[in-house]
Amino acid sequence: MEPVGQDKSKVTKGKRLLFATVAGVLGLIVVAFLVIVLEFVASFHVALPADEIVRDARLNHAWLPGRTWTHDRWAKENPEFPDPYTHHYNSQGWIETYDIKKPKPADTFRVFYVGDSFTEGCVPMDESVASRLETRLAEEFPHAGLRFEIINTGTASYSPVIYYILTRYFLSEYSPDVVVVNVDMTDEFDDWKYRRTLILDPEGNPFAAPPRDLYESEYVDTLQGAVRLTAMGKLRLFLAENSFIYNYLTQPRTADDATPSLPSPQPGLTEDTLVRSRWAWCEHEWDDETQANVEFTLDMLRRLAAYCRGQGIRLVLTGVPHFEQYDPGPNGRTRWSARPHDEIRKLAEEVGCCYIDSYGGLQATIAGTQHHQYYYRNDMHFNPIGNALWADVHIRAFLDPENRLLPGTAYKQDQGQ
Repeated sequence: MEPVGQDKSKVTKGKRLLFATVAGVLGLIVVAFLVIVLEFVASFHVALPADEIVRDARLNHAWLPGRTWTHDRWAKENPEFPDPYTHHYNSQGWIETYDIKKPKPADTFRVFYVGDSFTEGCVPMDESVASRLETRLAEEFPHAGLRFEIINTGTASYSPVIYYILTRYFLSEYSPDVVVVNVDMTDEFDDWKYRRTLILDPEGNPFAAPPRDLYESEYVDTLQGAVRLTAMGKLRLFLAENSFIYNYLTQPRTADDATPSLPSPQPGLTEDTLVRSRWAWCEHEWDDETQANVEFTLDMLRRLAAYCRGQGIRLVLTGVPHFEQYDPGPNGRTRWSARPHDEIRKLAEEVGCCYIDSYGGLQATIAGTQHHQYYYRNDMHFNPIGNALWADVHIRAFLDPENRLLPGTAYKQDQGQ
């Protein structure tokens, strides 16, 4: 028989182990409960970055249909525009308060605006370029016998690959009269990104751009461009997508903490290697890779023009002007080149479609000004004043009879004929 003292020792050790196990489990429960409570509290102060976005097998991503979303990211740093604004995404995932009818009513002149977040407009819905154009056309041609319907399909990070798929496989079913494509200065980069999963049809046209698995990808998309994704980067990415606490702790506290107007890498990713710059085609000199990527993007627009021509759809091309393309830099040149706008203009001339010179139309107003006069502080998007100026350029283009963007009856009525 073993001594009684050894039995007591084993019992004591067993109790200690049981106590430690119970205490550890209870501790984990308490920590989990606190995390849940803190996540709940933080959800009232920040939003997850892609709550309004859903993955899409054809379009890569889209706005969550039937959702209303309030935006207030500008308020803290832009005291001139303190009020949040609300965007409603209809059942088709477009920024409209109603669903678009299919087929098109006989008395309706239908225009689709296609582009990224600039087209969506970082302003109230009725102040977007599409909405301002619709209002102005109704005012200018009240007796034309037409209902002008200008539909805003702008979606963050869309680019010519997606513009083609959207127009051919979705918008064409709604009998558009005109499609306006706002080519942004990020589009060459976004096309490069979507090519990783792009599916082409037998003629080489885009058919689908499925979303990639970010956690299996070698890089992550940042404000500066694509950076190589490390294990720590994957953890930050997971937290950024799923944790309100993380987003609350990493959000800018002051204007000094915010991203500068010239985009830079997101916090925590600066140690990773930049794979591809988001703004490569805005450089004054292009390397061979940029030249090849620009040619691909322009070819996507060329293919879109060919499709629209075959369907009897008027295509309008224009470029989104950025502040850095007006802002003086060293050596007497602007910080960014305006060459992308020239390339878009030349392509429009080549394919015989209308070109709206948004860059030139705003140059006299924006050149020589402070960034915050027409763009949001520490951001690349137009503020409401700049957005209204941009809308005026588009309105003038539609009202110009030489562009023939409206039915002839509208211009004749305007001329009193």
